[in-house]
Amino acid sequence: MQNKEISKYVDSLEPLNCAGGFALEGKGGKFIEKIDGCFSNVMGLSLPWLRKELLEEGIMA
Repeated sequence: MQNKEISKYVDSLEPLNCAGGFALEGKGGKFIEKIDGCFSNVMGLSLPWLRKELLEEGIMA
């Protein structure tokens, strides 16, 4: 990782809206080399996925 890359990322203002200063699904994802453990635990629960699953199971109308 180069200082130039970090500066460009900081200038994007994305880190200001993210816990820990990066969003795995955003521009900060390129700085992540590896995830140990469950991807969902790192990303958090996907609300669109949850809604789809609840609808498919008839739990939500």
